[in-house]
Amino acid sequence: MKIENYLVVLLLLLAQVSIVSAQEWQLDLNKAQKLAQETDRNIILVFSGSDWCAPCIKLEREIW
Repeated sequence: MKIENYLVVLLLLLAQVSIVSAQEWQLDLNKAQKLAQETDRNIILVFSGSDWCAPCIKLEREIW
């Protein structure tokens, strides 16, 4: 591969990391409701916490 191709791949990876890290999860429901109302966004409630549940593990690894 040429150096230009490596640079393009690196830039794409960095862009993706910045998008993922842009999420700011709220743990306080009251704060989340206030923020959602101010920014006109929806709230996602996640009821999870099991370290052995296969769907929970998949959700953590592939979605969040």
